[in-house]
Amino acid sequence: MNKVHLVGRLGADPELKGEDGSVCRLRLATDERRKVDGEWQTVPEWHTVIVFGNQGRSCAEHLKKGRFIAVIGRLATNKWEDKSGNTRHDVQVLANEIEWLGGGDHGGN
Repeated sequence: MNKVHLVGRLGADPELKGEDGSVCRLRLATDERRKVDGEWQTVPEWHTVIVFGNQGRSCAEHLKKGRFIAVIGRLATNKWEDKSGNTRHDVQVLANEIEWLGGGDHGGN
């Protein structure tokens, strides 16, 4: 099963892409506790979330950097060749559901 649930804050304002403006790219930071140099620290883990269609347009219109959200989706890997001929890849979350959490202090409604 390929299913992911994430809760975190937007690290940047949403970016609307696509010819018809129906693809929204979100940068989401989730917190992870780990030991660094013998001390426990909170370290952000960054995720690229892609939201399609009307939900993507709504996210682009209403969400702002700092907003707390929950995401349910699936993982997808992009592969490409860079200018030097090296194979590159990244992992994105393709969102099925986005829930806007918290109050209006961090953008959105």
